[in-house]
Amino acid sequence: MSEDKTAVRILSLISLLHRDVYWSIDRLAQRFGTTKRIIEGYLKDLESMNYTLVSDEKKRYKIASGGTIHLLPEFDPDEYLFLREAVASVRADHPLRNAILEKINDNIKLPVIGTLATQHVTTNMLTTLQEAMDEGVCVRLKDYYSLRSDTVSDRTIEPIRMLRGMRYVLGIDRKSNEVRQYKVDRMSGVEKLKIKATNLPDFAEWGIDDFLMNGHKGVTVKLGLTNKAASLLCEEYGVRQESLIEQISKEFPYRYEATVYGMEGVGRYVMGLIDQVKVYSPERLKTYIRKKIENQPVV
Repeated sequence: MSEDKTAVRILSLISLLHRDVYWSIDRLAQRFGTTKRIIEGYLKDLESMNYTLVSDEKKRYKIASGGTIHLLPEFDPDEYLFLREAVASVRADHPLRNAILEKINDNIKLPVIGTLATQHVTTNMLTTLQEAMDEGVCVRLKDYYSLRSDTVSDRTIEPIRMLRGMRYVLGIDRKSNEVRQYKVDRMSGVEKLKIKATNLPDFAEWGIDDFLMNGHKGVTVKLGLTNKAASLLCEEYGVRQESLIEQISKEFPYRYEATVYGMEGVGRYVMGLIDQVKVYSPERLKTYIRKKIENQPVV
């Protein structure tokens, strides 16, 4: 294989592994039409380029959050180029010149290109999704990774609208007819189809809560929060600090009141901070949490 084709493959591999999905060597080999041995070689190449690869219990891989271990402080591409030109202008016999240039070049090659390639792929996907919504047609989400089923497969959906700063798309699954959110980082591509979208529900009043549950009719939840629970709610779920209600309570100084469209989302939040959150209402949420605790395996 030519060096150009190898570079394209590695760029594509970087784009896939940068996403919030673990990939097995078998599946990568199938996707690129090559052998497991070659994929293993590519992964070693990425590590030599200062990418940090992490694996799960099934020996599937992705690039760790944050991308790479930088040999230099994290500069943007233009700053790297400026730095390289500045060092290159130093007299050729300077004892540090070549060593520093080599380190800059190591950092400026595929790590920077890989990040730009990932951004380019994401931009293309968002453009395709918007075009499909404007034209009223379905799309195929390629290699979508589902956290719930821990599987990777293509999904055909009717896209409705973008959510959470363009990080999610709300859509109707054509197979199950369920309305779901799909995270852009968990798909490798988007293909516009000629299938007309039906959009049967009335989405004018369709709501989405802070925990990414959706529906027509919601229920108000009221939670007491410790300082830690309040901070995590704002940092992890994007809730504005000023929307929390201060209350006279040493144990739970904040109260969260909002509409939710299912117990699963808010339930996960409460279960993760079971000693930091007090459920005031509704009774339905209290029952959901109680059953979850009862069904937890005894260690």
